[in-house]
Amino acid sequence: MGRFVADPDTLILKGNEMEENGNAFMDDINKVYTTLDDMINKDYLSPEALVIAKKMESQRKDLEDMAKTMNQYGDFSKRAGNKVLQNQENISAEIQ
Repeated sequence: MGRFVADPDTLILKGNEMEENGNAFMDDINKVYTTLDDMINKDYLSPEALVIAKKMESQRKDLEDMAKTMNQYGDFSKRAGNKVLQNQENISAEIQ
């Protein structure tokens, strides 16, 4: 079995980046669906376009779940990095 090496600073950095990307993705989802809702509510869409808009609406929860998963993974990565740092500090304290 191979050895797993985790650089805690990289875990924390990548966790922050993943959360930023998840938040940006959620912002984009909200912008798209705010515009879509506005178009539906103001009857801007032809009947054909309305069918497409409703199909897009059916994908909203999946997209929101994806953004949430990105944030959860970012949080997990940061917590893992902090746990590695804490373990290193505990080991150093025991040695001294």
